[in-house]
Amino acid sequence: MNEAAITDLGTKLDLLTARVNRLEKIIDENLVNKRDYQVPLLPKDKIIEAIMDKLATYDVIVQKTTHTPGNGLVLTNVHGDKLQVSLRDTESLFDDNYEFDTLVSYQQKDIAPYDAFIFCIVDRQSKPQFLIFSKAQFAALLNHKQPSQGVYYFYFDKTWNGDYIDDREKPQIDVSEYYDNWKALIIN
Repeated sequence: MNEAAITDLGTKLDLLTARVNRLEKIIDENLVNKRDYQVPLLPKDKIIEAIMDKLATYDVIVQKTTHTPGNGLVLTNVHGDKLQVSLRDTESLFDDNYEFDTLVSYQQKDIAPYDAFIFCIVDRQSKPQFLIFSKAQFAALLNHKQPSQGVYYFYFDKTWNGDYIDDREKPQIDVSEYYDNWKALIIN
C-alpha cells in the first residue's frame, strides 16, 4: 500500500472516530434525560399497604404469600373465603407519548394458580396506579393475545386523555374498565 492511501485511510478513520464520539455523546445525553423521568419502584410493602387501604372498605383482609410465583397475595373475606391474587409491580418507562407506560410479562404456566391479577404501575408522581382483573376478565384479555414462546406480553399505557390501553397488539386493547377495578377482588 502506498503512503497516500495510508494517509487517506488514516484521515477517514479519524473522521469516523470523531463521528462515533459525537453519536455516543448524543446517546448518553438522551439516556440522562430519560433517567430524569424515572421514578423508582415503590417498595412492595407500600404497594400492599395501598391495596389493604382500598380493600378495607370491603372488609377484605390482605396477606402476602411467599410460596407462589408472581408475588402472590391471599385475600380473605369475613366469611373466610379466600382468593389467590397475583401482584405485579413495575416502573413506568415514561415515553412522552403517554402519561405512563410499562411492559409486563407472564409465563403461561404462572397464570393458572390465580383467581385475580393486579398490575401496579408507578406514575410520574410516584403514586401507584392499579389495573385489576378477575380471572374471567384476564382470560378475556388473553383471548386477544398470542404468547411468544409461552410468554404473554402486556404494554400497559395511560394516554394523555386518560384512557388505559394495552398497545402490544394491534389494534390496541382498551383496558380502562380495569383501572381501580377493586370489585374484581371481592369474594361473594
